[in-house]
Amino acid sequence: MKELTEVEIFLKSVIGLKITIDATEAEIKMRQGEVSTLKGIRYDLPHVSGGRSGDLSDKVIAKEQAIERLISDLVADIEELNGRRKKLHELIALLPTAEMKSIIQYRYILGYSWNETAERLHFTDRNARYIFRKAINAWNEEYSTAVEKILAPA
Repeated sequence: MKELTEVEIFLKSVIGLKITIDATEAEIKMRQGEVSTLKGIRYDLPHVSGGRSGDLSDKVIAKEQAIERLISDLVADIEELNGRRKKLHELIALLPTAEMKSIIQYRYILGYSWNETAERLHFTDRNARYIFRKAINAWNEEYSTAVEKILAPA
């Protein structure tokens, strides 16, 4: 199996971070729904036989704290993604053709799948991937010095 280049690893990290952000957002929404459900329980109604009253405030507080931690993680991940996208814009500016730039933008900035990227840009899936490979080769061969500077840790 072919070893990934620094640029390919970077691009995969952009996609991975976007997936993480999407998952965190979904988890926050789910937990907010759980908190709303717990807060909606009415204690002034008669209890069902065999049931017992209990204070759910500790559970609500724990869930709200978990949501706060998730939001904090989400903000950090979004800031990281924005930093990576800034670097990606710099990388895109190096590319010699509009087709290469568009494919990278649609795939890695807008987050479209390969099929969606190809369809929106009026390419076949195979042609989009071929142009992508040409962009990777351009970064690795013609622009390697500039790529190293852009991807170097701050």
